[in-house]
Amino acid sequence: MTATIGGDTAVFKLDASHRSDGATFDHFGILNVMKSADSGSEVWLDHVAVNGGSAETFDRDPQWHGQNNRQLRQTRLVRPWFDFGFSDTLFAGGKARGELGEQIFRGDCREAARMACYRDCIGSLTLDRPLKASGRIAMPRGVSDSTTLFGFYHSQVSMRQNASRRDGVPESVPGIHVEGPSSEGSKFYPVARIKSSGSTIGNVRDFPTIRPDRRSHSRSFEYDPSAAGGRGVMRIMLDDQTAMLQLRDGDKSSGATFDRFGTVTSWIDGNNQNVYLDDITYTVSQE
Repeated sequence: MTATIGGDTAVFKLDASHRSDGATFDHFGILNVMKSADSGSEVWLDHVAVNGGSAETFDRDPQWHGQNNRQLRQTRLVRPWFDFGFSDTLFAGGKARGELGEQIFRGDCREAARMACYRDCIGSLTLDRPLKASGRIAMPRGVSDSTTLFGFYHSQVSMRQNASRRDGVPESVPGIHVEGPSSEGSKFYPVARIKSSGSTIGNVRDFPTIRPDRRSHSRSFEYDPSAAGGRGVMRIMLDDQTAMLQLRDGDKSSGATFDRFGTVTSWIDGNNQNVYLDDITYTVSQE
């Protein structure tokens, strides 16, 4: 794709994956960006020619189709409008109506009001013994720079207000990310950040892709403390796709504990996803 304005030209080369998505287009015109911003802008267009056709000079109203283009509407898609928890819906494909999820923005650890979670209280778990979780998942909506993190975490450490912008993963977390990189769509992968050390995520591009298409998937998480010579390995499954992540030296001996299971926001802010989980089973005790 080539865009020229005045004497300046920009070129964007599509990946093969972009063309294979199967997108079709039946309108030409102006479409607003699907996220909130601080303020609007003004632009004026004239003599518009599409695909070599005659130019539209707008000497009179061409009666183009408009939708909400002269209205002011309140939107919930304003960062960070958190709205997740119990939802009386049926996206994830559970056995009955009702599930966990909805609108999950990335958090910001610099301000307590910009972090959020929805969790169950569990025993004080450690990395010395196995951890497991399973259930169903669906993703109706996802955009770039957005994250959903669910798994085991600590009620105070993982929600700790601090000035760090070094790592988006909260401390004291072994769990699962639904996240980019943007060029790859949304990936479903294991992630760990133990104590203040940096996060361990592996090669994200090697992990399963989950699409914002409302499809229901089975998913699971298992942590084996004896794997990798005792270092510990997390394994995840999305339908029939599996992936693993090896913990770092010293993670097991760090003394990290986890007293909550559920969803917790990231430490670096960004956009939002709509993700739903249901029929959840998870470790509550290691006695």
